[in-house]
Amino acid sequence: HRLDNVAVVSCLNALIVHLMNNNSRQLDLFLNLFLFTLTMFCQEFSSWSLEYSLFPIAVAAAIYILLKLFRKDLETTPHINKKMLIRGLVLLAISAILFFVA
Repeated sequence: HRLDNVAVVSCLNALIVHLMNNNSRQLDLFLNLFLFTLTMFCQEFSSWSLEYSLFPIAVAAAIYILLKLFRKDLETTPHINKKMLIRGLVLLAISAILFFVA
């Protein structure tokens, strides 16, 4: 159960960092590692508590909001690779069908 929580929270945090659309890979790496470390500490403290699963996501969302409010040099929308988006949506549809059929 703990590993599932770490994976889901880390994926959501990585998505939030990606949506920040920072111009610096070092800032992205720092944020991802910081949020992953925070997630690990929270899950080690109490993996069955909902608060400790949502806290790292709330921190990532707060960082996202603060960056969007106070940094005007950031682009508003991240670059989207349409080929990869379509590929991902097709795989998501296939996996959803297999999940609900099984």
